[in-house]
Amino acid sequence: MSSMTLFRNCYRVESARLQHWDYRSGCYHVTVNTREGKHWFGTVRHGQMYLSRAGEIVVEEWLRSAQLRSNILLDRFQVMPNHFHGLISILPQASGSVVSADLHQKRKPARLYPDSLGSVVGQFKGACTARIRKEVNSSFQWQERFRDQVVHNEKQLNELKEYIGLNPRRWEMKRRS
Repeated sequence: MSSMTLFRNCYRVESARLQHWDYRSGCYHVTVNTREGKHWFGTVRHGQMYLSRAGEIVVEEWLRSAQLRSNILLDRFQVMPNHFHGLISILPQASGSVVSADLHQKRKPARLYPDSLGSVVGQFKGACTARIRKEVNSSFQWQERFRDQVVHNEKQLNELKEYIGLNPRRWEMKRRS
């Protein structure tokens, strides 16, 4: 049972993160879902996403992520009724930072480094949760984890930009079928 660990007396799947990848640098496609797929962030009508107040908070906090960190670049993103897609680049920190010269060196995957993808997404989710619970509904929750995909080249980046941009239209087509 190598892909499972015991956590709080329950089995849980190990992290989906690449074992030997250093998540403190690179370009990523991130997807974060709401708990139980609840539609907190708005509705899709005629291929357009119309944000609720909770959806507006998600946009504000995502943009704030780059304002708070000089090594973060944000690209296309899309808030959907029950999830969020975003493209994010993490630039290597200047000398004196925790990023080593070999970004792909072997390390313990359980460690969450400052300014790593997990740290940035965790802080984003935490800020959204605090504000949504205070301003909208105290029962708001994200799904525990998030999905990420390493973006390896320009072609893949452009395909992901198109995928994210077309998400509201695909949402409606799925609902009709």
